[in-house]
Amino acid sequence: MRAAILAKHIVWSTPQGRGLAEVLEIVTGCGLWLTLFTAPLAAGGVVHWGPGSTFSFHLYWFDATMAITLAAWAVYLSIKGESSLTVGCPWIAGGLAGLLGLALAGVPFSVQPEVALGMAARLWGAVLLYLFLVNYRPSALLVGSALLSSLVLQALVALGQVARQGSLGLKILGEPRLNSATPGISVIVLDGHRWLRAYGLTNHPNLLAGLAAVTGIVLIATLPKGRRAVSTVCLGIILICAASRGAWLAMGLGAIFLWVSAARGRPARRTDAARLRLPLGAILVGVLALLPRFNPTNRLEVQSLRAHVEEMGQAFGLILHHPLLGVGANCYPIALGRVVSPAAYAPYGVPIVHNSVLLAGAEMGVPAALLLCGLVVGPLVLTLMGRPGSGEIGAAAGLAVYAVLGLTDFSEWASPGFRVVFVTLLAIWATERQLGAYSGKQARKEGK
Repeated sequence: MRAAILAKHIVWSTPQGRGLAEVLEIVTGCGLWLTLFTAPLAAGGVVHWGPGSTFSFHLYWFDATMAITLAAWAVYLSIKGESSLTVGCPWIAGGLAGLLGLALAGVPFSVQPEVALGMAARLWGAVLLYLFLVNYRPSALLVGSALLSSLVLQALVALGQVARQGSLGLKILGEPRLNSATPGISVIVLDGHRWLRAYGLTNHPNLLAGLAAVTGIVLIATLPKGRRAVSTVCLGIILICAASRGAWLAMGLGAIFLWVSAARGRPARRTDAARLRLPLGAILVGVLALLPRFNPTNRLEVQSLRAHVEEMGQAFGLILHHPLLGVGANCYPIALGRVVSPAAYAPYGVPIVHNSVLLAGAEMGVPAALLLCGLVVGPLVLTLMGRPGSGEIGAAAGLAVYAVLGLTDFSEWASPGFRVVFVTLLAIWATERQLGAYSGKQARKEGK
């Protein structure tokens, strides 16, 4: 495992253990690969339980692999006794720690403390994952192969679901039961015919398309030409089969960000901007082709827009009544269900505001919303202001897509799988920027 390069660290000494340390290093690498592979799938919970009808706690495949990875890494550090821990970018680590602190502070005042405590536990896992990644510094091959494998699997499942217009019988992998005739299943109505939107191994087409968009643009920015083509094709399949307008819009704006930041990159990397023209051009053409679906005169479109405006009003109402600590982490539907009548929204339950910033503010207070905005916008601004490398550009482009998606949906805040992807991008960006700054200092020293 690679040592940290910054001075701010924690060091401790323990006896050496070469054989066991090598085994633990292999377990850590394999566990991280499986975590990055399974998190974008966001498949159904492996274990789930709950004390009541309003709460069900889930453990996912990536929860198990992440726990194994972090445990193996901790034992490895205690055996080697020569490793140091860095926080990477202090303001990113502080932002994640701040979200965790707000979640814990709000537990006693939440509408359902056990739910808030469960979310706090997940945020604690996110902080640990960030610290692990900025110190372990996984290779581009490990990260790229895991995310690409996940993207390919989702594309194959999505293509099969649309072709069959139903489930593929992959319930053991978390696939939901899908039937275009079932009320509540996401479909597109064309000429009176209901066409199923692909779910993949997620709980909704928007979640499938959102995760694919975030990971896909990172792969487009960082993979070599052949694998880049594979990722572009798989991403296109998912975006078409899921038919998520928010994901297409996010990809279009993310592609523009990627193009601009690649052109501003280091001299040795500027040729990447030219190599990205084909996949980014294809993405922008897809966005333009989907524009006819943004029809403000369509009855369903008008109904959807009115619903979103109503949801935003409900979220602002909760924020005004609980501005500092919110209603409790992950407690939004429970709190809203005590203000409005759930019967009016039967059988789906009270709606969750389709905006991650408002959702975070309602659940954990205005400070949480500001911290989330800082964690997303900060890397984007610093990337555009500097001369980044390809790794930093790819992570920032993924965060740009994440930011746009967060304005149209809530999964970016509420989905545990999305949270793992988000923290991974923050860690990659922090590490790449750290290495870039270190290389710049070394170059200046050599120049003198």
